Amino acid sequence: MVTSCWPSACRHCSTPPSCNSGLQTIAQSLCIQVLDDSRLVEAEGLAETLHLPLLKGAQSQGFLFALVLTESRLELQALSENTHGPIYSSLWDPEIRRRIQGGRRQPLARACGLHREGALRILDATAGLGRDGIVLAGLGCRVTLLERVSVTAALLRDGLSRAMQEPACRDWLSERVAIKELDAIEYMRSDASNNPDEVVYLDPMYPQGNKTALAKKEMRVLRAIAGDDEDASQLLDAALGYATQRVVVKRPPNGTYLAGREPDHQSSGNRARYDVYFTRKGR
Repeated sequence: MVTSCWPSACRHCSTPPSCNSGLQTIAQSLCIQVLDDSRLVEAEGLAETLHLPLLKGAQSQGFLFALVLTESRLELQALSENTHGPIYSSLWDPEIRRRIQGGRRQPLARACGLHREGALRILDATAGLGRDGIVLAGLGCRVTLLERVSVTAALLRDGLSRAMQEPACRDWLSERVAIKELDAIEYMRSDASNNPDEVVYLDPMYPQGNKTALAKKEMRVLRAIAGDDEDASQLLDAALGYATQRVVVKRPPNGTYLAGREPDHQSSGNRARYDVYFTRKGR
């Protein structure tokens, strides 16, 4: 049986009790389901922390979404749609391994400056399901994953817990990756600014009108849970004031600049464009 690092605290997962962002508007549409009796205690803790109803078995009538504890993982299911599979954090699958093997000259790594420097400290301020942050950790960086939406953070913690059971990556994951369930703007403007990271990585929810970003049905589910990043402009301001070297913003290949600000540099790939803003501290 896979045991998530949630809900017990560990040095990789910081979860203040007040962090229930994004749940207020969806509480009546979301429930916790447990399909494996061996995870019932864990499910009860999750339901208590997120203030969500707990249902046993497949009973879910009247709910649009469910956080489901299966035998092997925690996953988010859209109960009103059956056109796609469950959403979960997968941090050591073939694609992640391929991206790490791609080295430091691929677009994301170059945007962060890894082709020129050794291990950097990177704050992934909009971690989501954590895949980009884990790639950066696999390339040698120390990465702090910030996620303010409690549901997404729970999925992320579960993904990290499962990945840390893999012998090939457990040691460096333990050394280089930390999860904090916090609001990124507040974090970067808090006491953490006394010991800032060199790089801040931002991957805000793309504007709703962007058809490319909505091509994946999973994105619609995550948007329903997390909402849009309407404070993206403030997030960029905070990042520019926090990072000692640069801020990297992930955008669609033909997308507009975040908050209309032209970057200092760009690193483009087939699926995404990385806009780079050098900070005054790093000039």
